[in-house]
Amino acid sequence: MSDRKKTALVVDDDETLRLVATRQLSKLGFSVQNASNGREAVDAFKSSDYDLILMDLQMPEMDGFEATKEIRQIEVSKPRRKAIIVAITASQEQDRAITSGMNDFLFKPFMFEAMKRVVEKHFPC
Repeated sequence: MSDRKKTALVVDDDETLRLVATRQLSKLGFSVQNASNGREAVDAFKSSDYDLILMDLQMPEMDGFEATKEIRQIEVSKPRRKAIIVAITASQEQDRAITSGMNDFLFKPFMFEAMKRVVEKHFPC
């Protein structure tokens, strides 16, 4: 990547998790925005590009699976590389997350080292 600051969108209906993830991603050099459900995430994606999206799977209004589907459809018309979408889940739905268009997953509650591993996997130095 260039010297441009990497951008991330944290999508979860749990405010505490958004705060924790935001702090962790900030330590890893990301500029971070938040959304509290899938609909807000899709709207945010329409107006901004993100390098990384942390997406909760179970949320009100629009879940992470549907939001990912809509984001991937929007990307078809955007002249840029695809965002890395990482599912954040307390359930065992990682296979469904990957087949729905997500790139990776983190299990809740996640520690900084787990977040760092996922980020370094997709954004090597």
